[in-house]
Amino acid sequence: MKKFIYSALIILISLKSFSQNVAINTSGTSADVSAMLDVSSTTKGILVPRVTSVQRTAISSPANGLLVFDISTNSFWFFSTTWKELIGGATGDDKWIKNADSIYTSSLSSRVGIGTTTPAAKLEVKGGDALIDGITVGTGGSNYPINTAVGFEALKKNTGINNTAVGHGALSDNTSGNNNTAMGLWALTYNTTGTDNTSVGRDALYGNTTGENNTAMGYFSLWNNTTGSSNTAIGQESLQDNTIGYSNVAVGVHALDGNTQGHNMVAIGDSALSHQYISPDDVYQNTAIGSKTLFANTTGSSNTGTGFHALYHTKIGFSNTALGTYSLNTNQNGNRNTAVGDSALFNVTTSNNTAVGYQALKSITTGSNNTAIGYNAYPISGTLNNYTGIGYNVGTINSVSNSVEIGNSSVTWIGGQVGWSQYSDGRIKKNITEDVPGLSFINKLRPVTYNIDLDKEEMTLHGTDKPTKDFVERRDIEKKKFTGFVAQEVAKASTETGYEFSGVTVPKSNDQLYSITYSEFVVPLVKAVQELSKQNDEMKKQIEELKLLLKK
Repeated sequence: MKKFIYSALIILISLKSFSQNVAINTSGTSADVSAMLDVSSTTKGILVPRVTSVQRTAISSPANGLLVFDISTNSFWFFSTTWKELIGGATGDDKWIKNADSIYTSSLSSRVGIGTTTPAAKLEVKGGDALIDGITVGTGGSNYPINTAVGFEALKKNTGINNTAVGHGALSDNTSGNNNTAMGLWALTYNTTGTDNTSVGRDALYGNTTGENNTAMGYFSLWNNTTGSSNTAIGQESLQDNTIGYSNVAVGVHALDGNTQGHNMVAIGDSALSHQYISPDDVYQNTAIGSKTLFANTTGSSNTGTGFHALYHTKIGFSNTALGTYSLNTNQNGNRNTAVGDSALFNVTTSNNTAVGYQALKSITTGSNNTAIGYNAYPISGTLNNYTGIGYNVGTINSVSNSVEIGNSSVTWIGGQVGWSQYSDGRIKKNITEDVPGLSFINKLRPVTYNIDLDKEEMTLHGTDKPTKDFVERRDIEKKKFTGFVAQEVAKASTETGYEFSGVTVPKSNDQLYSITYSEFVVPLVKAVQELSKQNDEMKKQIEELKLLLKK
């Protein structure tokens, strides 16, 4: 008893001596100047009041900062306006829980978790913050181990597997769809059972429900697609209106954005096949590569356009092929045209034309069944039918329907291994008449030699509509001396003898050139030889008769 009284006196003296800073220890160390009470020990701790939950809540007017240990919850509690739990095993909206390697709050309304086990997730952030609607990584629906969702309501209804959704509402309606990837606000939002779809961009594949194997990259790409499958859309609003169309490829802003049901189409380029919006089942297999290629197409099918503005105005035409900038640009309803080259068949509106080369057949508008091969290979007229031109700058004012032209005004030789043949079968001839003149026609002809005035020829043939670019050996034709006839003189001889001679072509106007087909002269020459032969025979007969008379 004496020992206890002595110790108590020592403590009271110490407390009085250090009334502003109190130290409780066994070493005699002074209290830290910043602490009112400094308790230190290496073998013992501080034991705060231990109360039940009923006793804790019954404390009258608790001060902020009051600390107790609640033996009912087996956790520390402190008061700050209300009682708050520091750590323990019970549940509570404001409590942090440590569970093995997991730390999380149990509140469902405002949860921050790292490695949580309830609910099942690896990293989850939720809250009402306007900037973060919600982030869930490693979860999404009931099959959380193999789905990934980042964003408010991403994969909200999911029961499928192998899905990845990043963005507000991404894949939110997905139920049993598998192997889908959605990245962007509302990407693949209405997908339910569709599988193997990939969407990147706001509202990409937004309306897809059961469509499969679709790829959409870009704002509103494949936006209206519902059941269409195997489509690829890359670019803002590409294939935007597609609903049930399948196996389409659209690459470029607005590419195929009007298509709804068409299938097996390829559009690559800004607004390529942009207006194909009426798509019955027989509208398919269009291919457009280039900015605004097949831009106006609505119901045309089996068209192929490659090049800037190729087949630009084609609406309902089918089976057209255009390769080159502005090729078949004006065509709307024409069918089965083929154009290869910049501006080839640029103005055509009809069918069955073939043009290969820069500006080939560019002047043809309403003509059909024409063929031109070569740079600038086009006749001046736009209404020819069944015209064929082969060679650089072939085609002139003289060009007419049902004709073939080879080469331009600088050509100095045309030939081959054998001679040119033409059909001459008697079975295909009618109105056969022996009315070909011989000597009367041939004797009126004037054989001459001459040189070509190239500039005058080209100005007459082409005018200013089709200038010829200079090139090496272009004027060699002027150096060559030709043998022949003057066509005007041949035409005059034909008229004077009343002979409709097919070897001379008289132009329809003065700004066109006369032409001669020299092989046609064989016939009147043969007739002339026959006439001379007959005259010779008659002369021989007369001579023999004269000899007999002289003998008598």
